[in-house]
Amino acid sequence: GGTGFLSNIIDIQAGGNHAVPNFATALDSSGHVWNWGNAANGVLGNGVTSGIYTTPVEVLTAASHPLNNIVAIMNTEVNEFALDSSGHI
Repeated sequence: GGTGFLSNIIDIQAGGNHAVPNFATALDSSGHVWNWGNAANGVLGNGVTSGIYTTPVEVLTAASHPLNNIVAIMNTEVNEFALDSSGHI
């Protein structure tokens, strides 16, 4: 499950198409990224590859740590991107 309600959101993006069902991404003011929607193909970034998440889950790194210091996000139909304060994607 997810966290419930989010606060201090500074950006929100939507993604998905017929091949990858819908998902959404939010960036909060502390630089953390949250996703919800269909977890197909691991698109939510929380290590889960199936199920529907109606409440936000925090996006994790490959080492299972929360993303941090994120300053911008962007979703496409099948991908999502996060830019950190050092300029890394």
